[in-house]
Amino acid sequence: MSVQDLPLAVALDCHPACDHLMREYLSFIFRSQGVTRGTLRRRRQFVGALIQNALQHQCSPAQLNDLHPSAIHDYVIAGAKGPRWAR
Repeated sequence: MSVQDLPLAVALDCHPACDHLMREYLSFIFRSQGVTRGTLRRRRQFVGALIQNALQHQCSPAQLNDLHPSAIHDYVIAGAKGPRWAR
């Protein structure tokens, strides 16, 4: 599967910068982690909610554009190690 084949149709309604960040994040984890389509779909749901419900209300579009996908990845991984994910 190539980067062009990724399920990137995210359609985040909040702001184009949010959609761009999501696309960059999915491309990043595909290239750097080699994740499967199933993982991409699950991450898209979780990270989409994070971007729309948290970052959009705390960051300007310019700040979202400056946020590197690896920062989102680090947040997701840190959360996965916490008790919230241990269910």
